[in-house]
This record gives sequence, C-alpha cells and structure tokens, in this order.
Amino acid sequence: MKKLNILVFIDVDVVVRHFIYSSAFAHTAKKHNVKFVFPEQGNKRFGSIIPDALSLPAPYIRLPHHQERTRLWKQIFHIDQLRLRPGKQAAALRRLRRVTLGWKAAALYTLLAMPGIWSIFRAFRLNQIAGLRNTAMEDLFDHE
Repeated sequence: MKKLNILVFIDVDVVVRHFIYSSAFAHTAKKHNVKFVFPEQGNKRFGSIIPDALSLPAPYIRLPHHQERTRLWKQIFHIDQLRLRPGKQAAALRRLRRVTLGWKAAALYTLLAMPGIWSIFRAFRLNQIAGLRNTAMEDLFDHE
C-alpha cells in the first residue's frame, strides 16, 4: 500500500482535546506520512497550547494566517448572520450579533444584509477574496 502525505490542520484547542489527547491520529501516523499544521504562535483562538508539549505521533509545522482574507471572511460571516430569516433562533442570533458589533457596524451590516444588496455585496467580497492569494498555504501544498 502506498503511503499518503496527510496534513492535519489543528486550528482550535477543542481539536487538541478531542483528537490529540485521545491519540486518534496515532494509527494513521504509523501507516502514512502525516504532518500536523498549527496556527502561528500567539493565535488567540488556539489558547495556550504548546505543540512541543503534546505527544504528537508525527512532526508539526506552524502556518500563519492571512489577515486580510480572515477579515473579509469574518465580515461576510457577520453580515450573513444579520440576514432576515424566520424563527426564534435566527432572531436571537441577529440580536446577539448586533450587540457584539456595536451600533455603527450593526447598522451598516444590517443594510448590507438586505436581500438585493447582500447578493451584490457577497459577490464583490468573494471576488476580492479570490484575488488575495494565500501564498503560505500554497507553498505548504507545493512542498508537501
């Protein structure tokens, strides 16, 4: 059987708790060429987990995130949450998002979430994202 090159992206601490601590990847790492990919050091979503202190069954590398792409995806996500959808859960999510954004951003994003405007805005943002190359990720795929 041919050994596969496998990249395991670990971007939040919950993955470490559920998969790394339980040795879920140990069997795969024995049979294939596995590398773990962690976010850059100091990433706030990753907490205080230090990959060197983990008993990983394979080597790891750190991959920086693309800040501008992240900002644009986050904006799309927030505006999508403000779109009018039926149901109590959707209404609660809209209220929560408005509070977390602040009144200026909430007002602007609510306007951008309107049905006709949303389609145009989303297409525009996705076009912008497509134009921003994630060279760190591309280099990782080329190398591995």
